[in-house]
Amino acid sequence: MSVFPLELWKLRLRPIAPDLITASVAPKTKGVSDLTKDPRVWRANMGWERMTSPEEDAWRPIDAARLARLVMVLAQVCSSPYELSLFRFAYSLAFFGAFRISELVTASKAGLGSGIELSNIIVTDSSLRVKVQRSKTALHGKGTWVCLGSAPGTTYCRVALAGEFLRVRLEGVAPSC
Repeated sequence: MSVFPLELWKLRLRPIAPDLITASVAPKTKGVSDLTKDPRVWRANMGWERMTSPEEDAWRPIDAARLARLVMVLAQVCSSPYELSLFRFAYSLAFFGAFRISELVTASKAGLGSGIELSNIIVTDSSLRVKVQRSKTALHGKGTWVCLGSAPGTTYCRVALAGEFLRVRLEGVAPSC
């Protein structure tokens, strides 16, 4: 029966997987067998993992207030009027349309037929119509038109942001691809 050195049990009482790397390398330098391969060490680590409470998830969903702050702070981050209007529109569209990123943008320049193209956006005074070419949940893969209403008086009105994006895009301010 092997005896565990006292130093191994002085490790912090938390999941010790990162510490096992050190506990595995140190004995090898002295010519002693690797103690971390012992099943009792792994069982002890699993027990410690169950005893420690999981870290609180810092992720928070985007709500209307966070979206408004996000849309406002983009002016400090974006480098051109085109970029600013593009991201404001994209964030608003993703939020209110509940779109997946893969439904909004193409994975590459060669990915024609996926993502949203200019011809798939129709803006009226009070609504925005967007055609989603491909969706993970689409039954037949023919595309779906989604209609979104306006939210006048807000910084994140999708109709106003779509109009602004189309105006900037059609004025030729967009960078060439």
